Amino acid sequence: MTDLVEPPRASFTSFEESTKDDWSLIMSQRGELEGSLPDRILEQMEHLRNDYGGFPVDRLEHSVQTATRAEKDGRDEMTDNCLTLSSSTSMSVNSFQKT
Repeated sequence: MTDLVEPPRASFTSFEESTKDDWSLIMSQRGELEGSLPDRILEQMEHLRNDYGGFPVDRLEHSVQTATRAEKDGRDEMTDNCLTLSSSTSMSVNSFQKT
């Protein structure tokens, strides 16, 4: 079995305690996270596939349907993205009020 090597982490418990070295460490690891984020999101969305919970469509299809309806209704991009990522089968585009 291979032991996982954890990268170093900052140790502050509040922003006031953080140091320049802490933030240099954090920023040095940020690129890897940002680079892998799109694939990680898609992977999580795949977990919604075939999860019906008794409904006629799975949670992935429901999320896509909800986001599509939001887009057609003129909702902003942030709302559309949030609805796409939503895994709640009870979420409805009608629950979001236009501002």
